[in-house]
Amino acid sequence: MINISLDIHIRANREVVWAYMSDILLSLAHNRLHREIIPKGSSHARKGREFVISHRTFLGTHDMHAIIQECIPWECIQIHESFQNPRTKGFLHTCTFHMTPSSKGTKLIYTLEGTFGNLVQNIMYKPIARGIMLEELFRIKHAIESAEPTLDLKAQQLKPI
Repeated sequence: MINISLDIHIRANREVVWAYMSDILLSLAHNRLHREIIPKGSSHARKGREFVISHRTFLGTHDMHAIIQECIPWECIQIHESFQNPRTKGFLHTCTFHMTPSSKGTKLIYTLEGTFGNLVQNIMYKPIARGIMLEELFRIKHAIESAEPTLDLKAQQLKPI
């Protein structure tokens, strides 16, 4: 079983982070393994909402069935991904995004839990998954902060050269 939890501070209030993260097409597009995200209906997060994610892997492209298991506004979104064909082997996983207010804005905590069903594959994939998650968090942070026009720069003291 792989269990990784990473966090990042985003200089935006929790409502802004929630608005971005609750749009599935925007928030999940930052994962480099996601080739295409196909929502069934609206792309806004709601418990029970289903969609298909086309994953790019070493062996080609695989479609995974995703469902939002938990959706608490301004707090958390939990997405479970499994294969549409139960006989397909691969990485079955759950992604959770928690948003908590912090002194700098919002702390976004990204947790990944999943397994290939094979200890050796789990051990080999864990550092790769961690790198993908870090990159995804930095992309989300950049997207939200670059869209947020009112950053609080008063806390920083600028010194002229």
